[in-house]
Amino acid sequence: MTWWRAYPFIRFTFFFVVGILLESYFHIYFSNIVWIFSGLVLLFIGFSFIKKDVFMQFKSIAIGFFGSIILVLFGIIYTHYHTEKYDKNHIYQQKEEIIAYQIVVQQEVELNKKSYRTIGSITSILTKNNTKQTWKNAKGKILLYFKKDTNNTKNINIEYGDKIIIKNSPQLLTPPHNPNQFDYSGYLSGQNIYHQQFVDKNDYQILSKSIPNYFFYYSLQFRNWCSNTLKYFVKTERESAIAVALLLGVREQMDNEVLEAYSATGLMHVLAVSGMHVGLILFILDLLFFKGWKNHKKNIIRYQYTIIMLFLLWFYAVITGLTPSVLRAVMMFSFMIVGSAISARLSMYNNLGVSCFVLLCFNPFLIFSAGLQLSYMAVWGIVYFQPKLAFYYQPKNRILKEIWLIITVSITAQLVTFPLGLLYFHQFPNYFLLSNLLIIPLSTVVLYIGLATLAFSWLPFVNTFLGGALYYGIWLMNFLTFQLQKLPYSVTDGIFISRYELFLIYGMIFLFALFIKSKKLFYWKYISFLVLILSISRIFYISQIKKQDFILLYHFNKNSSLQITNAQSHFILVDSIFKKEKKNFDFATKTNLIKVGAKNPILHSWEIQKENYQFLGKYSVLNWNEKIILILHQKLKQKEWKYFNDIEPNFVIIRKNALFDWNQIPSHWHKTSLIFDGSNSLRRIKKLDSTKTTQKTHFTHIDGAWKIEK
Repeated sequence: MTWWRAYPFIRFTFFFVVGILLESYFHIYFSNIVWIFSGLVLLFIGFSFIKKDVFMQFKSIAIGFFGSIILVLFGIIYTHYHTEKYDKNHIYQQKEEIIAYQIVVQQEVELNKKSYRTIGSITSILTKNNTKQTWKNAKGKILLYFKKDTNNTKNINIEYGDKIIIKNSPQLLTPPHNPNQFDYSGYLSGQNIYHQQFVDKNDYQILSKSIPNYFFYYSLQFRNWCSNTLKYFVKTERESAIAVALLLGVREQMDNEVLEAYSATGLMHVLAVSGMHVGLILFILDLLFFKGWKNHKKNIIRYQYTIIMLFLLWFYAVITGLTPSVLRAVMMFSFMIVGSAISARLSMYNNLGVSCFVLLCFNPFLIFSAGLQLSYMAVWGIVYFQPKLAFYYQPKNRILKEIWLIITVSITAQLVTFPLGLLYFHQFPNYFLLSNLLIIPLSTVVLYIGLATLAFSWLPFVNTFLGGALYYGIWLMNFLTFQLQKLPYSVTDGIFISRYELFLIYGMIFLFALFIKSKKLFYWKYISFLVLILSISRIFYISQIKKQDFILLYHFNKNSSLQITNAQSHFILVDSIFKKEKKNFDFATKTNLIKVGAKNPILHSWEIQKENYQFLGKYSVLNWNEKIILILHQKLKQKEWKYFNDIEPNFVIIRKNALFDWNQIPSHWHKTSLIFDGSNSLRRIKKLDSTKTTQKTHFTHIDGAWKIEK
């Protein structure tokens, strides 16, 4: 295990991450843990001063052991203290009713279809206790959606740093209501955001305008200037959105078709500002302005180079929004630049370790970021596997060298990132090699043209020429990407793997890496064992799909969807809006549908007629496994309830406020369970009050999706 000793920051980061995960999943922090941590630190220092030869072997073991435990405890303690909701002044701990609160806008306002989105930092709250109202200091971040005024075409007058008072109480974010749905509340909790509010135009007032952080403010202004400049010279919406994403890392303006095309062809890394972009920018700066400074004989020149490049790199990171991929790349390049300046040869693995350690000290919850995981795995794969693969073929022709470089980098990056791609995106881009060969050189040229467009935007004729070249370069990128997507078998999608299977696959990859390093065949025994375990897991998963038989009522606000599954047959009923626009439906159901084997299901309207499903106007009857499920679509008149005098359903699914009084329910339905889906209004549900009935009830607003299995 000499390789483990050679990379201390890999060790430090590993045990630090263990502590973060323990606290995040098991919440094992307790009050005396800080004292234990302090005691172990003192023991560690004490062992470090042992000099007698008899104790040297024991000293080495003790230092390694206590050092590892200290890092794990540090991860636990740091994660706990970084979790802001544990602070007694946080609104998460607030018990009294909040009727208003003051915030400071913490980021740029983003424009959505129906609202303006931003994040606010709460400074004080107005609470109500009986009849007494009191302002008091508080803290906490909140996600805010300011409703658009349809009668006013002007943009909202809210900016970074504004102090605003908002009426009503923040709403606590809740976990997803549907099985296997993306946990958006969990994602936001990683940013210490636990509340949100949808704000009407009459529910807020701007108190004053200020600038909390001038550096951040002016970097935002510069990013907006860059974005507007690119949009001015690249007139079309699709191409300008890609220009902004490619150079500034802002992807909110991109349409879904483009995102799907780049994802299906394995080119999403082109649109995410990452190590490739930072490296290319560093290269062009070196070439044009600082040639010879990096390795200059005089220390003062090298130090000046280091300071200038660090400033430029971090300024670029700030204007791109400090995304994990940019932070990782900039952090790693920063250590490389500093190491070069002091003539120190730093290992790339230690660079990775120290940059990850510092990032996690900045925000321990970044460990859960898919972007950060993909970034670090890709860099590790390229650094470790690419030189070994490139060794087998060494072309002398310069063009062939560049082509071979792209091939080896693409293969090795894909080798170590495809398990995460399967876990998060459930697909594998079959033509990733061809895509990278075509698009990476083109995107490099486009990146340089984009930088030149910004640099010479003030120069007439030249700026127009560069803007035109940028447009046609991006247009060609899009054209090639869409053509690649249209090729037969361009993507293998609908793949579901569990986290357990993810670790099995990565176990194989790491064992294969150890085999390459040591050339010891016994590693293949362990690889074969993991392959066997993975095969058994997949066989069990497939057998479960073939046996499944269930009904699942999803939760959607103001809409409905019912899934009836038997083995590999899937019958899905939806409101008509989902047949026209599937985005919201896919967000809530796609992962679960893939998990149960429904890759591309056909969506049916409630009005369809089928052998075991009858649509009868205001209601439907579903016969399933000798059970009767009645579905009420609309309000029924009192005389219409008489239709059910001879029916005793097992379950009644109530949609669109079809029930407005418990007394409407026939008396012989005492064993019938009532299920209210998300198309019922919360006001109606509260008015019904489930405590006033003896019926078994299930409200998807509260209890989540409803599922019954055979």
